[in-house]
Amino acid sequence: MKIVRLIIKNFRSIGLGRDGNGISIDLEDNNLVFLIGKNNAGKSSILAAYEMFVMADMKATERDFFDKKESNEIVIEAHIKAENDADLQYKALSTWWDQEKKIAKIKKTWSSIESKGNKASFNPEKNDWEKGGAGGFDTLLQHACPSCVWIKGMDSPEEVLKQIQSLVKEMIISNLQEKSPDVYQNAVLAVNKLQDEIENNDYTSQIKVRLNNVLQTIFPDVFCQLKNEGEPDFVGVLEKLTNVEICQESKPNLKLSCYGHGTQRQFILSAFRGLSEQFFEIKKSKKQRKTENFLLESEINQALDSKSKMLLFEEPELFLHPEAMRSIIEILYSLAEDSEFQIMVATHAPIMVDLSKPHTTLVRVINAQNKGTQSLQVSSRLFDEDERDRILMLNRFNPYVCEAFFSDRVILVEGDTETIVIRTLLEKFKIASILKPSEYLHVVNCGSKTNIPFFQKVLRHFEIPYYVFHDCDDKTDKRGYDNPSWKMNDKIWQEMEDKQSKAMNIRRFVFMPHFEKAHGYQAKGNKDKPFSAYQKAKAWNINDNNKPVIKYLRAIFGQEEVKETFSPEKLKELYNNYSNSSSNHANDQGKLF
Repeated sequence: MKIVRLIIKNFRSIGLGRDGNGISIDLEDNNLVFLIGKNNAGKSSILAAYEMFVMADMKATERDFFDKKESNEIVIEAHIKAENDADLQYKALSTWWDQEKKIAKIKKTWSSIESKGNKASFNPEKNDWEKGGAGGFDTLLQHACPSCVWIKGMDSPEEVLKQIQSLVKEMIISNLQEKSPDVYQNAVLAVNKLQDEIENNDYTSQIKVRLNNVLQTIFPDVFCQLKNEGEPDFVGVLEKLTNVEICQESKPNLKLSCYGHGTQRQFILSAFRGLSEQFFEIKKSKKQRKTENFLLESEINQALDSKSKMLLFEEPELFLHPEAMRSIIEILYSLAEDSEFQIMVATHAPIMVDLSKPHTTLVRVINAQNKGTQSLQVSSRLFDEDERDRILMLNRFNPYVCEAFFSDRVILVEGDTETIVIRTLLEKFKIASILKPSEYLHVVNCGSKTNIPFFQKVLRHFEIPYYVFHDCDDKTDKRGYDNPSWKMNDKIWQEMEDKQSKAMNIRRFVFMPHFEKAHGYQAKGNKDKPFSAYQKAKAWNINDNNKPVIKYLRAIFGQEEVKETFSPEKLKELYNNYSNSSSNHANDQGKLF
């Protein structure tokens, strides 16, 4: 079984969300979740909420309540999916499964400061929550929810090192149990014998008598026992036996704390990658032994693919050189794909995100005034194979194209020429105080007109307002065949006509038939097009409405009115006018608009 959805209400910066149901994070088939958003948007609150839910008996503090008000009851809910028949028979959940969806719902609620989470399970037959619900709640969470490993943004070297030490110790003990069961069992017996001796020796008895004497002066009928319980903590025994030093040839060994933060964070992620291979081998060995008990091969493979740990990573790009950052990216995707780690990453770096990778999802986190954190999610499942290939190509050509998904308002353009012209003009608008800092517009070079609908699709799902600037292009190519670029005009319009898109502040502006012709000049060649455009833009006056690009920008800033929506019908009309006018082949087409 696995957790496939996390719902959070009234936790830290997260309130009730836009619909009163908090925010929801989809974890099904998503091994790598990127949380993006501005500072203080609530990314870390999502990571902390996961830890709050899966850890047993965590108490609420004042800062955990939305607006620091106890009246805002914290609710964290998880949907758990059964992955096989054995899961459906799991005793603690056997009566709580929605048999049709194979989903069980459990939640924790915190009502006051210093309170522990009250547990409840959803009864699908009664269509209501029942307190307590599933028995062995915390054990259930251990089965269904990967345990946390959290690398925080400003962890000290000691805190960073503890993460590695914990995994190393866990791996050593796990391997000992598997490879040397007699040694492990002898150690357990020895520790238990020591615990019995501690419980029953004279000194412990003296302490117990003194405690009871004090206690019974106040509560005569109450007494206490001193008792050791639970499995021996051999991981704790290894506390001082596991340390990490960095070795360089011809140089003295140094502790990890002697290196910079970037090296520390890169090292720990690399260590997780290396250790995950060791964990896989241990799991594989255990499952192979179970084949003797006729365990199905499919069940073995499923167990090997299971995610037993959740890596929470704040800003992995911190302190890193670009080359090291690329290395971190590869390790993250590798960990998410073929290790026991499921990963949630909070990041400000567009270069980290690659939606062409399978099992990857992007969650845009925004802080709506008076309503707290809200989230919008896009998964790699949104795209078909051709679109994923296109994303991969775009990322390799320009790894910063994903910056669009980090922005509040976006201009989509099809190439280098439009990009450099619009960015140059935006600087002029800033200097003239027409464009205020709060009205920042991010210009995205989509690489070609063909890629524009892909960006529209993602921006629509993230509800990010955008404007499209593109060429109309000719209906036919030089050989008289249909021009694919002309057909893209309709695809761009269709995406804008989507029901959700219509509710957003989006528009398109078109150059007839292309940017250079519309602005009355001709570049010497394709290589010179961006530079020629830059020289023109530097010389243009931002009040010159005869230049379509200037007029369109002024319309965006409320300085000019452009009523035309450039619908498909209007484009055909404009193109026919252009084709039928011989003078248009040499003159400035700005007058058409």
